[in-house]
Amino acid sequence: MGRKAKRTNAENMQRITYSAKSIMFIRNPSEEIQMKVISNDWENIRYIHNPSVAVQMFAITCSRGVAIRYIERPDKKVQIQAVQHSGWNIQYIKNPSRDVQLAAIEESVSSIKFIQNPGRKVQLAVIEFNPSSIQWIQDPLEEIQMKAVQMAPGVLELIKNPSESVQMMAKLCEAV
Repeated sequence: MGRKAKRTNAENMQRITYSAKSIMFIRNPSEEIQMKVISNDWENIRYIHNPSVAVQMFAITCSRGVAIRYIERPDKKVQIQAVQHSGWNIQYIKNPSRDVQLAAIEESVSSIKFIQNPGRKVQLAVIEFNPSSIQWIQDPLEEIQMKAVQMAPGVLELIKNPSESVQMMAKLCEAV
């Protein structure tokens, strides 16, 4: 008994025309086949094992960024492209880098609510855009709380458990 003959690109293209899910059973499908599957329906990216950056970008473009939820290990450029379509797409990215976080916030400051443990620079970018956005930061640093109340004392009521120093600063800034 011999081994199965390797299918040609044309035969594989015919298989995926019948059922996009069949791409899961094609060993190392060409980019052409992967793009065809995605052009039929961007959600088919979920059936492609280890898609190239070009294929990932194509899926992101076709889906306005939402396909990021189906890409296991998206390239950083792909992550940035996804959050530039909608900052809220960051919720589908595991451990986004600071650059990706900042790109998400630039597109939609409220996307901060989906970022676990944002660093100082990211928190600062959020409140510099809009001090009342501090309400969406989980456990903002005291330094960030201070800066927010200096910019707009009324945001004190949006801060969960502000320190005494932050409360005092808000009162001083209100009095001025």
